[in-house]
Amino acid sequence: LVQRRGRVDFLRAGVGDVESGRPIRRNDHLRTASNGKAFSGAVALQLVDDGSLSLDSTIAALLPDQPAAWGAVTLRQLLQHTSGVPSFPTSDAWQDFVRMNPGASVTPQFTLGFVANEPLLFTPGSTYKYSNSDNLIIGLMAEAVTGRPYAELLQELVYSPLKLKQTS
Repeated sequence: LVQRRGRVDFLRAGVGDVESGRPIRRNDHLRTASNGKAFSGAVALQLVDDGSLSLDSTIAALLPDQPAAWGAVTLRQLLQHTSGVPSFPTSDAWQDFVRMNPGASVTPQFTLGFVANEPLLFTPGSTYKYSNSDNLIIGLMAEAVTGRPYAELLQELVYSPLKLKQTS
């Protein structure tokens, strides 16, 4: 939706149903995919602002159950995609799992398990490489410092202030 000077335009591309070719409708539910990274960044930075998190908070300090090799990676590096943590969609095992279980609901911990035994791709902070794993870890860090589910944090810190009533 694009809103300007009181006018709302509904723009779309692609189809809402691949089999029938039906166009996307205004009330269809769509995956936001990597747009969610802006949301996790907003949650994390609000927690930095209120002192719950620091950009220098490390995986080891907040998530001791994650691989030791990831321990020194900071929130700053996760937000900047300079962590070196492997991106789970590149894992052959993850791709096989998704093919075999296309509608499965999985936890971030389960998903990160597909790359937990892989080494860091590079020294944290030395290189930029987009990683979907980074955002899962950011969400887990937010949960660790607040003791609240990430979905609840999204609702309170992102969806409600932006009046996103049909976003989940």
